[in-house]
Amino acid sequence: MNSTNIPTTNENISLAQEKKDLPIKKKSRVIFKLLLVFFIVGFLKSLVIDNYKITSDSMEGNLLVGDYVFVSKYYYGARIPSSLGLPFVDNSSPTLKILNLKLFTGDFLPYIRLPKFSEVKRNDIIAFNLPVEENVPVDFKTVYIKRCVGIPGDKICIKDGNFILNNQSQKFQQNYLKAIAVTSSVILDELKLSQLGIKDYYNQVIKLRSYDLDNFHHYIINCDSQLLINLSKSPYVKNLKISTQDEKFNDFDIYPGIGKPISNKDNFPNIIVPQNRILMELDTSNSPYYYPILLKYEKLKSVLLRNKKIYVGNTELKSYKFKYQYYFVLGDNRSQSYDSRYWGFVPETHVLGKVLTIAFSKSEKGVRWNRIFKTIK
Repeated sequence: MNSTNIPTTNENISLAQEKKDLPIKKKSRVIFKLLLVFFIVGFLKSLVIDNYKITSDSMEGNLLVGDYVFVSKYYYGARIPSSLGLPFVDNSSPTLKILNLKLFTGDFLPYIRLPKFSEVKRNDIIAFNLPVEENVPVDFKTVYIKRCVGIPGDKICIKDGNFILNNQSQKFQQNYLKAIAVTSSVILDELKLSQLGIKDYYNQVIKLRSYDLDNFHHYIINCDSQLLINLSKSPYVKNLKISTQDEKFNDFDIYPGIGKPISNKDNFPNIIVPQNRILMELDTSNSPYYYPILLKYEKLKSVLLRNKKIYVGNTELKSYKFKYQYYFVLGDNRSQSYDSRYWGFVPETHVLGKVLTIAFSKSEKGVRWNRIFKTIK
């Protein structure tokens, strides 16, 4: 009798062990593939391209609430994450953000940026982490999207709602929104204004005084250039006027807060956007604006502001070379935007990337098919 085909006891044990190990090997391969996918997607989101949802109307005219935009991380040079965090955690979710902050706190790495294709340019729409948030690692700060209107070295100013760049008043761009006081002989309801070209009645229109006071209806309407033209041609509209805050009104919510010159969202004094490696003069007119930068972002030690002058210890600082580049940003919907007018300059350490295009768009009424892959101007 030939016994060569009969398995030995050791072979039986080996076969049984292989069958037992097979599910473990399959699970290991699955786990490895999942980790690889997580790594690849995490790499792409961190260093190449990511998408963000528009949650406010501050960029209305170009970006609507419910738009999802692609942001190029590599365009300005990808910023290496300085903090550890849970992969794929959306820090716009308060619960997940708190969880991330509980587990991982502090910036573990210094600011590092990979080689860039381009500098941030005027009128670029950029994504950045909100600088004003304190005691939060940069990577975990809320992501904002605004238009860069002032680059390093630019002299910026706002006068009666008009943005002035390097002593030149800037043209009212077609898609920007400006607050206009409108006087009408009839009620301007959603139907009438939609026929004139309004895009978002409930966010763009504020009804003011009652008809009974002067037999006219009064509104503040956030208008783009085309809507403004259409209103001016309407037989119902009797008067149009730019709605701005009086230059004598001092709004202490405007940057840098208490101690600043008289200013408000429509009137902002002349200031030069800080530029790195250039010796910039410090005086009583600009020190209140530069002091928060030296303290928070430049990390200058023993820096104080007294009588609108900056001191390091007991020595007055009359000039300074900034380490980083800074940017002044505004929302396209100027009257409804929380931007540099309120919290100051965006340091380069907080810039995430350039907004490229709309990836997807959805309103309460459904998908906005005409906005998908729309180029942003």
